[in-house]
Amino acid sequence: MPTLDAEKRAKERAKEKRQRQRQKERDPEAYAKKMRERRKRYKERYPEKVKEWDSKPLTQEQIDRRNEKRREHRKNNPELYRAREKARSVSNPERNATKHRNRRARKESVGGRLSTTLKQSLMEKQKEKCAVCKKSVKKACHLDHIVPLALGGGNVDSNIQLLCPSCNSSKSAKHPVDFMQSRGFLL
Repeated sequence: MPTLDAEKRAKERAKEKRQRQRQKERDPEAYAKKMRERRKRYKERYPEKVKEWDSKPLTQEQIDRRNEKRREHRKNNPELYRAREKARSVSNPERNATKHRNRRARKESVGGRLSTTLKQSLMEKQKEKCAVCKKSVKKACHLDHIVPLALGGGNVDSNIQLLCPSCNSSKSAKHPVDFMQSRGFLL
């Protein structure tokens, strides 16, 4: 049989839980902020407990529960996730462009993935010059598939070159040999 102290503590905890639930319903943003601050204080106060908890691997049940919560949150807050993705794409345009190239390659069933640091490495390899006309591509450049996806080229780093916008638009989906011949580079 529980003691009076245990009953009293249980009632107090239930009362506090009801109060937190009302506060959460009344002002969810303020409640979320308060909970973040509370967790932060706990982490500062008990770092060894936090370290111990963080070092324990999650069970499959915990992982499934966490993933389900995330899916539910995403489903209930689509505008939040759209805003986050938009901010991410604005702050990192190169990542966004690579994502779209990879998506296009998947759509065309070409396969392969481009690395996110590809543009930077090509800038170094090509000495910041267009692969065709040798103009500087510091200000504006396009990542071009040497053998176009439409002609069966792969969406891989080794099939990419930097071109200035005018060379890339004139190359379009031409075969590299045909294009260079039209430019007078090959016989």
